[in-house]
Amino acid sequence: MAAQNRIETRNWDLYDTRHVVYRPTGLTPNELKRGYDWAYEAFYRWGSILKAASAARDRKAFAEAFLLLSGMEKVRTRLGPGYSD
Repeated sequence: MAAQNRIETRNWDLYDTRHVVYRPTGLTPNELKRGYDWAYEAFYRWGSILKAASAARDRKAFAEAFLLLSGMEKVRTRLGPGYSD
């Protein structure tokens, strides 16, 4: 990408999947960002979270899936000893 002059920034703080840091081929940086935002929102909708979590076979797996998919891993410590790794 550097050889093709497609890198937009060298600011490593922006290399977090939420920022477009290069010029993609086949679509604009704005189109890539819109597609990312759509996929992120679809994945983290409560309906998607509950559907994935309810597919779990037991209570611990349900809680693990819910915490992982909802981005609330830090809540794990409040669930008690039965839910720790």
